[in-house]
Amino acid sequence: MPKKIKLMELFSGIGSQAKALRNLGVEVNTVGTCEWDYHAFVAYDAIHNFAKPVPDDIIKMSKEELLDKLGKFTISNTGKTPLAPGILRTYSRDALARFLTAIRRCNNFVDISNLKGSDMPDKIDILTYSFPCQDLSNVGAFHGYNKGIDKDSGSRSSLLWQVGRILTENRNCGEDLPEDLL
Repeated sequence: MPKKIKLMELFSGIGSQAKALRNLGVEVNTVGTCEWDYHAFVAYDAIHNFAKPVPDDIIKMSKEELLDKLGKFTISNTGKTPLAPGILRTYSRDALARFLTAIRRCNNFVDISNLKGSDMPDKIDILTYSFPCQDLSNVGAFHGYNKGIDKDSGSRSSLLWQVGRILTENRNCGEDLPEDLL
């Protein structure tokens, strides 16, 4: 019997890599994700966890408790910029509960810039990453996204360099790098 692979998806979006592997017949155990756009990470949870209900411990949390827990994360509603301070307060308690559920259930590290190599799950078999590419495309350039991928460009595409940083930190913690980097 083939082994169930341990997958980590950076810039996970809705989890297309995990879904593609499953569609190919690969048994996947997604041990971590990293996505800051709440539209994407809530969809990821619904798709990969089959729209399971919000856990009881989260249902019992007050809006203030949910805001406190979610306040530890840099969340976006556009995939381009973080939510302005206080914006989460405008969301319903139910929406906040869904956000926290999706983060917890998918082991979502949320902000790639804050993910440390020491936080990575152990013994990952495959690491995938689909970093933002708007700054590299002709269409992106048409819309003014033309800063490129240079490490210090400040572009969203330059977030690719975070993957190298995380892997270096992970190796420096004594962890083996994933067998496959897709």
